[in-house]
Amino acid sequence: MEKSYEFYVAGVKFHQLKDCIDKIKVGETLTLVSEPENPYDPNAVAIKFYHVTETSDAEYMLGYVPAKFSAEVTALMEVFDVECTVKEINKTAKPWEQLKVKIAEEASSASAAAYLSEDDEDEDEFLGDDF
Repeated sequence: MEKSYEFYVAGVKFHQLKDCIDKIKVGETLTLVSEPENPYDPNAVAIKFYHVTETSDAEYMLGYVPAKFSAEVTALMEVFDVECTVKEINKTAKPWEQLKVKIAEEASSASAAAYLSEDDEDEDEFLGDDF
């Protein structure tokens, strides 16, 4: 079963969403960066947007995975490839409600996990009840 989280990005008023909100599109993939040295949350996961054009490249720090999800998302990132996609943009909303994202296992990771799980069941049958 695929694990996923949908939420508004935390801390956007302290970061660069306002500088790039016109460049971000619904469905776009954002980058997740684990920050184990973060002084406020050892499970902190930053959400970044990379805007690449023919003439320039720019990196924008948008905010963070909310603290109530950060430990679970960090654990998911350690086991699977995960994808963060933009679900909703509302430029006129309060800053903390302007950017909604979804984090989920990438399809290839989910398939690999299901395949590995099936292999474990086959191995149990092969070993019998003594193991």
